[in-house]
Amino acid sequence: MPAESPLYQWVAPRTPELSIAVAPAFVGNGAGTKLLRYLIPAARAICPAIVLSVRVDNPAKRLYERFGFTTIARIANRVGSESFVMLRQFP
Repeated sequence: MPAESPLYQWVAPRTPELSIAVAPAFVGNGAGTKLLRYLIPAARAICPAIVLSVRVDNPAKRLYERFGFTTIARIANRVGSESFVMLRQFP
């Protein structure tokens, strides 16, 4: 996302913000893991890193950590709750 219009937090040029969701009926069934197993190699091929935001109370934060994301900030978002900004850099 460009610095002048980020969804949550602009991090760096060429670092896109990843936004994924899993339908409630599929939460806990491995859908998020399958999405990330596909998306991370695809992103690695075209950019040096990806960033995402996850609400502080969302258990998906652990999933993102398992895939190498690290928390770089904690911010208030537009709906009045707080989110972690998480970064996954590629070697």
